[in-house]
Amino acid sequence: MISQVFFMATPSWCHRCTRFGRYLALLICLALCTACGSKSASVVAEPVPLSSQTAVSQADTPPSPEARTATDAGLQASATDTDVWDDELEDDWETDYDELDDEALMEAEDPASTIADPLEPFNRAMFVVNDKLYFWILKPTANVYAAVFPQQMRTGIYNVFHNLAFPIRFVSSVLQLKLDKAAREVGAFAMNTTFGIGGLVKVSDHIEPLQDISPEDMGQTLAHYGIGDGFYIVWPVFGPSTLRDTTGKIGEYFLDPINYIDEWEIRWAIKGADTLNYTSLHLGEYEDLKEAAFDPYEALKDFYLQYRRHLVRE
Repeated sequence: MISQVFFMATPSWCHRCTRFGRYLALLICLALCTACGSKSASVVAEPVPLSSQTAVSQADTPPSPEARTATDAGLQASATDTDVWDDELEDDWETDYDELDDEALMEAEDPASTIADPLEPFNRAMFVVNDKLYFWILKPTANVYAAVFPQQMRTGIYNVFHNLAFPIRFVSSVLQLKLDKAAREVGAFAMNTTFGIGGLVKVSDHIEPLQDISPEDMGQTLAHYGIGDGFYIVWPVFGPSTLRDTTGKIGEYFLDPINYIDEWEIRWAIKGADTLNYTSLHLGEYEDLKEAAFDPYEALKDFYLQYRRHLVRE
């Protein structure tokens, strides 16, 4: 066959070739056929492994009725297990979803997680006023102030104002019957005033029993005796507050030694310096809160309420 194809493919050459050429071509074809035959024989002669023979015989043998029944039962069981797994997964998902939904509902219904805001139009207007005051006046002034005075000096000034507010923290602790905290406040005030140069250096931070004293105020005192937040209110200049915290500020007014300075100009100058110094130590925090919020008014309200409730729980 190979020789016929060879000669048919080249008829012009066949007519010109000699008989010797035909014999040579025939010998080449016979040699090729012999090589193919020997290769096929070697392949056929190679023994087949016993496992392959067994697998072939098993594949050719039709399954028995019992095996077919067992196979069908296994498939049905697998399908049943899959259905059960899907049902369990769906039930678990529904349970988790219901639990999350219930938690959200409970949080929404919890009076402690919400606050009345009947003055929202006024509060939003005051929020805008305070926002403009911050970006137009307070922040630029605080930037200049921070550039002139190093942070270490500004931290010392903050410590002085914190030391001056000792009567508010002490009386609030006593009224809440937190006598241990009141004693620690006395110790910290004594150490910072005497060895800390009037509170410029917070020596109490290096004395373990006097470290990390959470501040107390009159708003927390009212909360200690079960008085609720009331409603939310934003004061111009002073910022966010609640009815309870505003009432507490009235009591703190008489406990703040700065308010006993006769000249009101000096009083307000000192309070303004305190606000400016504090702002210089916290530049960028309000901006970050505002940029991350969809509604900055609501974000500031939530932040303030969470912070105050955290202090009350301590």
